[in-house]
Amino acid sequence: MNNKLGRILRLDSWATLFGGFGDVRKDKLEGASYQRSRTLSRVELDDLYRFNGIAAAIIDLPAFEATREGFDVKLDDPEVAAAVEGALSRLPIGLGVRGAGLAIRRALSWSRLYGGAAIILGCDDGLDARFPLNLAQLRAVRFLRVHHRHELRPLTWETDLTSETCGEPETYQLNPDPRGAAAARRGEVIHASRILRFNGVEAPGCWSENDGWGDPVLNRVFERLRNEGIVDDAASRTVLEKNIPIFRINGLAEMIGAGEDGERKVKQRAAMLARCKSLLNAILLDGQDESFEYIDASLGGLAELLDRYPMRTAAAARIPITKLYGVSPAGFSTGESDLRNYYDMVSGELIEPIALPAYAQLVEMVMASKEGPTGGRLPASWTVEARPLWQPSEKEQAEVEELSARRVATLIAAGVVTPAEVAESQFTDEGWRSEIRLAWETRRQEASPTAPPPGENDKEDANG
Repeated sequence: MNNKLGRILRLDSWATLFGGFGDVRKDKLEGASYQRSRTLSRVELDDLYRFNGIAAAIIDLPAFEATREGFDVKLDDPEVAAAVEGALSRLPIGLGVRGAGLAIRRALSWSRLYGGAAIILGCDDGLDARFPLNLAQLRAVRFLRVHHRHELRPLTWETDLTSETCGEPETYQLNPDPRGAAAARRGEVIHASRILRFNGVEAPGCWSENDGWGDPVLNRVFERLRNEGIVDDAASRTVLEKNIPIFRINGLAEMIGAGEDGERKVKQRAAMLARCKSLLNAILLDGQDESFEYIDASLGGLAELLDRYPMRTAAAARIPITKLYGVSPAGFSTGESDLRNYYDMVSGELIEPIALPAYAQLVEMVMASKEGPTGGRLPASWTVEARPLWQPSEKEQAEVEELSARRVATLIAAGVVTPAEVAESQFTDEGWRSEIRLAWETRRQEASPTAPPPGENDKEDANG
């Protein structure tokens, strides 16, 4: 500290007396500070999503990846599991589109775009939508509807400290965008138990600013998108101005300095040259006093500059440049490691915590429905699994199947599994699977002693 300055200076970084590092009076970096970017309005978000291809890809690609392979319902009875998946795939989600997976994809996209979205469950339980869902009375799930956060406003909040939803919205008020019959539900109150909520970017402070919702993804990427767009537009104009026409006239300065009459003659001469070039693709010049030439502007470094900004945008969006821009991997890289890391991010941030629980909740509601595949009876045990995003090539798949065949042969030789169990488990209508399910019911029947046929004991007694 220097008391003579009458203020306290921070000395928690490198500083030099003669170089000026760390001195706010000499070091320009000491005067730098971070200023938050402005929050994008809904109109700006709409326009970016509708008219900017890169912004739309940043929103849609992760949502697509999180749902493209789908989910598997695991039950003891495969036919019932297939029936549950079929019922979910037939749920209407609006405008002639069906499928719970597509509803989840749309909700993920809109939550990334606006900072939040929700799937409204059309549950027929005989109660008004403002009341909690009653699974015991649930007859069927009639439809699913996706709405973004600007259409759903938290109305009341849970204040019971003993509730697991304490501090969360208890009811929402629906104010849909005017699109057909949906506008008729304006002002409707919907209980939170009838909604599957999808949050956007979860950041400290965003909840109070966004009325209980998260931040849009594009808030973090907008500066990169803007800078990339500026560079791209500037490059396009540079190409247009690559050939600069130069017209030399002796005494031009004197002609302009002669007053309005001289300036008028110069403009007339330039206009005549432009007309001649347009009509004849040639220029008429005075052999002694005039000359015309093109100067070729250099475009050196422009290609490298255009390559750098997409890399920065892809890094901010956390999407590999090969995915976001559709370019081939550079150098000796195959891009496989980038894709695997990207799939891990999608799985860890979108599938496991958001998409998979939402699909599992829909599975539970369909099975709890009295008109559903299980007649309203929930199985004793059931699970939902997300299919892996990374799909092996034909060569990789063949190698996996070969290793599995060796393992299966060892298990059969040891008597652990039977050929019938292997055939039924691995070779299904959907294709080959690596898992083997044991036929426990068949094994129990074979292990239990069978009763002798009727009258057999009497024959033994007579012969005895």
